[in-house]
Parts: sequence; structure tokens; C-alpha cells
Amino acid sequence: MRNLLRSYEQKHAPTQSQNRKMTQKPLSNQPKNRGFFITGSDTEIGKTFVACAIVRSLCEKYSRVGIYKPVASGVVELESSDAYQLWLAAGRPDQPLSRVCPQSFTNPLAPSIAALMEKSSIDIQVILDGYEYWITNTEFTVVEGAGGLLSPITERLNNAELAAMLGLPIVVVVPNRLGCVNQAMMVLEVSRARSLDIFGLVLNQRQVDSNDMSIETNYSLLRSAMNQNGFAAIPTYAFKYLQLHLVLGDLQNEKYQRDVQTLKLQ
Repeated sequence: MRNLLRSYEQKHAPTQSQNRKMTQKPLSNQPKNRGFFITGSDTEIGKTFVACAIVRSLCEKYSRVGIYKPVASGVVELESSDAYQLWLAAGRPDQPLSRVCPQSFTNPLAPSIAALMEKSSIDIQVILDGYEYWITNTEFTVVEGAGGLLSPITERLNNAELAAMLGLPIVVVVPNRLGCVNQAMMVLEVSRARSLDIFGLVLNQRQVDSNDMSIETNYSLLRSAMNQNGFAAIPTYAFKYLQLHLVLGDLQNEKYQRDVQTLKLQ
């Protein structure tokens, strides 16, 4: 795992177009770090569940694992928030929840709109400073985005652009339900177009839906579509009924070889 992670150190410096859009200084001069950016095809699809599973496994190997949710909306009680779940998964580190999620808002809307309704705004520099803390003080950092890959964080920044700024490979979470193959392929195509490093894809089945016959065929259909469209080397995992079954794809590309044990849900 250590050898693999070296190959994922900050590869994605902001593009010229991103630099024109961002007034804040990018992280090009910040310390290199190992980690993941957890994103997905939608909201409320289990990104936090997947992130927590990865965090728990990493904590068995590393003594200092960073957990970061840069911005969150729909936060009514901290104890039920994504940040709190990440904090628990990391073993209740001696850090306040405000360090895990420095900007949170009550209304379940896009972060910028939720902030506006509270007469506030998203501070991008706070996001970058918060991430700098974790990469400086931990061995491995798991970052969870807000919403889907192209969901806006501010009017000038979405999750895909933030992942590129942070220099982290992405883990894509897709719900196992009818229509997920189309959603997954769109996220993969956008990620490739933006030169994002795709570490893996998780097909997440949150509950049994007896009326959705596609649940039993989505994985094979998705793998077929990935193989036909140049994504054969991307490992694909399946969460089922709160258990993680690791189903590896065609790992012919050495770049994606990994110690799969580090992703097993205990």
C-alpha cells in the first residue's frame, strides 16, 4: 500500500483555467500527502458510509489518519452529521468537529445557497487551510466531498475542481439502483476529461429493494460498459447490505494494483 500511494502524490496542479477562476493560492507548494477524495454520482448515496469504512481500515495500519469534510449542508445536529461519523470512524481523535468540518450549514441545499440563507458564504481559503492542517499532521487523509462530482461548492468551485486542487485520487460512489450504470459512466467520463486520477468505483447498495430487479445485474452491466469504454483497469467494489464484498475488475494496469486488505470493512 505504501508503494502504491507514492504514485498518487499530488499529480493534479490546478489548470490555467482553474487558476483564473480561483483567487486563492493553490496547494502546489504544500507538503505532498497520501489520501482519497470520496465523491459520487449524487447526494445521499452512502459516501460517508464508504469513507468511514476506508478510514477504519486505514486506522489499523496508520497511527495518524486525517478525516476532512470541507463543507456540509443539512446539518441539524452535529451528532448525526457526516463529520461526526468520520470522527467516530477515526477513533475519536483529539480534534474538535470544527476541524473535521470547518464550514457547516443547516439547510439541505447546495452549500453556497445554504450559506447565503444564513447570511454567510463559503470561504475557499478556510477549505484550503483546513486541508493543510490534516496533510501536515497525518500520514493519510480521507476527504469527503459535498454532493456529487460536479456539485457546486461555491459559484466558482465544484467538487471535481477541489479534488484536482488537493491533488487527490477520487473514489467514486454510485448507488446500486436502476439507472446507476448511466450515472456511473457519466461520472467516469467527466473525471477522465478533467484528468482526475480515479482510484476506484464503489457500487453501493444501501438497502434491499425487492421492486428493483436491476440490483442483481447492475454490477456486471457496469463492468461491461467500463471495459468497452476504456475503464477496464479501474477496480470496482460492491457494498451489499452493509457488507463490503471486494470484486476486482481487470487490473492489467499496474498503476491500480493495491493491497485490497486495506479496504476491507471490519
